[in-house]
Amino acid sequence: MTSFADARAADFRLILLGCLAAAAEEDGPDELGAGVLQSAVREFGHRPSRAETVAALDWLAARGLVRLRRPRSGAPVAALTEHGDAAARGRVRVDGVRRPPLDDPLRADAD
Repeated sequence: MTSFADARAADFRLILLGCLAAAAEEDGPDELGAGVLQSAVREFGHRPSRAETVAALDWLAARGLVRLRRPRSGAPVAALTEHGDAAARGRVRVDGVRRPPLDDPLRADAD
């Protein structure tokens, strides 16, 4: 059985991947900063601190789901990898990342 904290963390990670996938899909930037992602996930009910956002990005990077660039003057900048895009769209399962619901718009694009 998964704890509530584990389920919440898995959802947060999926949302981070989904934000990166959606930005790239809309001809947006290929990279998003931790601050932008921290603000974006608020739309989905999460209220992470900057440290929690950076820790989640580090977790995703350790699993090859995002690439991180760390500019000298600020928080990390994340870019989605092919494996991260597949996880965001529900094509692959990654322990610790919630699968997107069947009606998720990104998942529909996977077909």
